[in-house]
Amino acid sequence: MQQRNPYEPPVAGLTDIAPPNTQLGASTHLPLVPRVAGILVATSFALSVIRLYLIPDWSSPLPPFIASLLFLSIGWGVTSSIRKARNWVRWIIIVFGLICLFDLPRTLANIPSGLTETIEALQTVLLVVAAILLVLPSSRHWFRRTTQA
Repeated sequence: MQQRNPYEPPVAGLTDIAPPNTQLGASTHLPLVPRVAGILVATSFALSVIRLYLIPDWSSPLPPFIASLLFLSIGWGVTSSIRKARNWVRWIIIVFGLICLFDLPRTLANIPSGLTETIEALQTVLLVVAAILLVLPSSRHWFRRTTQA
Protein backbone atom coordinates (compact mmCIF):
# COMPACT_ATOMS: atom_id res chain seq x y z
CA MET A 1 0.00 0.00 0.00
CA GLN A 2 1.21 3.48 -0.86
CA GLN A 3 1.56 6.18 1.74
CA ARG A 4 -0.48 9.41 1.40
CA ASN A 5 1.29 12.57 0.27
CA PRO A 6 2.36 14.55 3.35
CA TYR A 7 2.39 17.89 1.52
CA GLU A 8 -0.55 20.29 1.31
CA PRO A 9 -1.62 21.52 -2.14
CA PRO A 10 -1.01 25.23 -2.83
CA VAL A 11 -3.90 27.60 -2.19
CA ALA A 12 -4.58 30.35 -4.73
CA GLY A 13 -5.61 33.72 -3.40
CA LEU A 14 -8.10 35.98 -5.14
CA THR A 15 -5.31 38.32 -6.27
CA ASP A 16 -3.82 35.53 -8.43
CA ILE A 17 -6.91 35.28 -10.63
CA ALA A 18 -6.68 37.19 -13.91
CA PRO A 19 -9.13 37.39 -16.81
CA PRO A 20 -8.45 34.83 -19.55
CA ASN A 21 -5.73 35.72 -22.08
CA THR A 22 -4.25 38.51 -19.97
CA GLN A 23 -1.23 38.78 -17.77
CA LEU A 24 -1.56 40.00 -14.22
CA GLY A 25 -1.67 43.78 -14.16
CA ALA A 26 -2.03 44.04 -17.95
CA SER A 27 -4.30 46.80 -19.20
CA THR A 28 -7.41 45.79 -21.15
CA HIS A 29 -7.79 49.30 -22.62
CA LEU A 30 -6.97 49.38 -26.34
CA PRO A 31 -4.06 51.80 -26.94
CA LEU A 32 -4.35 54.56 -29.52
CA VAL A 33 -2.07 53.07 -32.19
CA PRO A 34 -3.84 49.68 -32.53
CA ARG A 35 -7.19 51.49 -32.32
CA VAL A 36 -6.25 53.74 -35.24
CA ALA A 37 -4.98 50.73 -37.20
CA GLY A 38 -8.30 48.97 -36.63
CA ILE A 39 -10.21 52.05 -37.77
CA LEU A 40 -8.06 52.24 -40.93
CA VAL A 41 -8.68 48.57 -41.73
CA ALA A 42 -12.42 48.98 -41.13
CA THR A 43 -12.45 52.06 -43.37
CA SER A 44 -10.66 50.11 -46.08
CA PHE A 45 -13.30 47.37 -45.96
CA ALA A 46 -16.10 49.97 -45.99
CA LEU A 47 -14.52 51.57 -49.06
CA SER A 48 -14.48 48.16 -50.73
CA VAL A 49 -18.27 48.04 -50.34
CA ILE A 50 -18.60 51.52 -51.87
CA ARG A 51 -16.26 50.55 -54.70
CA LEU A 52 -18.30 47.38 -55.27
CA TYR A 53 -21.42 49.41 -56.06
CA LEU A 54 -19.50 51.81 -58.32
CA ILE A 55 -18.32 49.06 -60.68
CA PRO A 56 -20.64 49.31 -63.68
CA ASP A 57 -20.25 45.75 -65.00
CA TRP A 58 -20.20 43.48 -61.95
CA SER A 59 -19.24 40.06 -63.35
CA SER A 60 -18.97 38.04 -60.15
CA PRO A 61 -21.22 35.08 -59.38
CA LEU A 62 -22.15 36.76 -56.09
CA PRO A 63 -24.72 39.54 -56.15
CA PRO A 64 -23.32 42.88 -54.92
CA PHE A 65 -25.45 42.77 -51.77
CA ILE A 66 -24.06 39.37 -50.71
CA ALA A 67 -20.51 40.45 -51.57
CA SER A 68 -20.91 43.64 -49.53
CA LEU A 69 -22.16 41.62 -46.54
CA LEU A 70 -19.14 39.36 -46.95
CA PHE A 71 -16.74 42.33 -47.03
CA LEU A 72 -18.37 43.94 -44.00
CA SER A 73 -18.32 40.71 -41.99
CA ILE A 74 -14.63 40.15 -42.79
CA GLY A 75 -13.90 43.75 -41.79
CA TRP A 76 -15.83 43.33 -38.55
CA GLY A 77 -13.97 40.11 -37.79
CA VAL A 78 -10.58 41.70 -38.40
CA THR A 79 -11.28 44.79 -36.30
CA SER A 80 -12.74 42.76 -33.44
CA SER A 81 -9.69 40.50 -33.55
CA ILE A 82 -7.47 43.58 -33.25
CA ARG A 83 -9.53 44.59 -30.22
CA LYS A 84 -9.08 41.11 -28.75
CA ALA A 85 -5.30 41.35 -29.40
CA ARG A 86 -5.09 38.35 -31.71
CA ASN A 87 -1.51 38.35 -32.95
CA TRP A 88 -2.28 36.27 -36.05
CA VAL A 89 -4.52 39.05 -37.38
CA ARG A 90 -1.71 41.53 -36.82
CA TRP A 91 0.63 39.45 -38.97
CA ILE A 92 -1.97 38.94 -41.70
CA ILE A 93 -2.48 42.71 -41.92
CA ILE A 94 1.29 43.27 -41.99
CA VAL A 95 1.71 40.74 -44.85
CA PHE A 96 -1.16 42.26 -46.84
CA GLY A 97 0.26 45.72 -46.11
CA LEU A 98 3.59 44.66 -47.61
CA ILE A 99 1.82 43.28 -50.68
CA CYS A 100 -0.08 46.56 -51.02
CA LEU A 101 3.17 48.49 -50.58
CA PHE A 102 4.70 46.69 -53.56
CA ASP A 103 1.51 47.28 -55.57
CA LEU A 104 1.27 50.95 -54.56
CA PRO A 105 3.12 52.43 -57.61
CA ARG A 106 0.77 50.67 -60.05
CA THR A 107 -2.25 51.70 -58.00
CA LEU A 108 -1.18 55.34 -57.79
CA ALA A 109 -0.50 55.40 -61.54
CA ASN A 110 -4.15 54.45 -62.20
CA ILE A 111 -5.69 57.25 -60.08
CA PRO A 112 -6.58 59.53 -63.01
CA SER A 113 -8.60 56.68 -64.59
CA GLY A 114 -11.69 57.15 -62.46
CA LEU A 115 -13.39 57.08 -59.09
CA THR A 116 -13.06 53.32 -58.53
CA GLU A 117 -9.30 53.49 -59.09
CA THR A 118 -9.06 56.41 -56.66
CA ILE A 119 -10.94 54.43 -54.03
CA GLU A 120 -8.66 51.43 -54.68
CA ALA A 121 -5.61 53.64 -54.18
CA LEU A 122 -7.08 55.02 -50.95
CA GLN A 123 -7.74 51.47 -49.72
CA THR A 124 -4.15 50.51 -50.51
CA VAL A 125 -2.74 53.52 -48.67
CA LEU A 126 -4.99 52.86 -45.65
CA LEU A 127 -3.86 49.24 -45.43
CA VAL A 128 -0.18 50.18 -45.75
CA VAL A 129 -0.53 52.78 -42.97
CA ALA A 130 -2.38 50.25 -40.78
CA ALA A 131 0.41 47.72 -41.31
CA ILE A 132 3.02 50.31 -40.35
CA LEU A 133 1.05 51.18 -37.21
CA LEU A 134 0.86 47.51 -36.24
CA VAL A 135 4.66 47.20 -36.37
CA LEU A 136 5.19 50.04 -33.88
CA PRO A 137 6.27 49.12 -30.32
CA SER A 138 2.98 50.14 -28.68
CA SER A 139 1.12 47.77 -30.99
CA ARG A 140 3.60 44.99 -30.35
CA HIS A 141 3.05 45.48 -26.62
CA TRP A 142 -0.72 45.28 -27.04
CA PHE A 143 -0.56 42.04 -29.06
CA ARG A 144 2.08 40.53 -26.78
CA ARG A 145 -0.19 40.75 -23.73
CA THR A 146 -2.07 37.56 -24.65
CA THR A 147 -0.84 34.02 -24.50
CA GLN A 148 -2.53 32.91 -27.73
CA ALA A 149 -0.68 33.15 -31.03
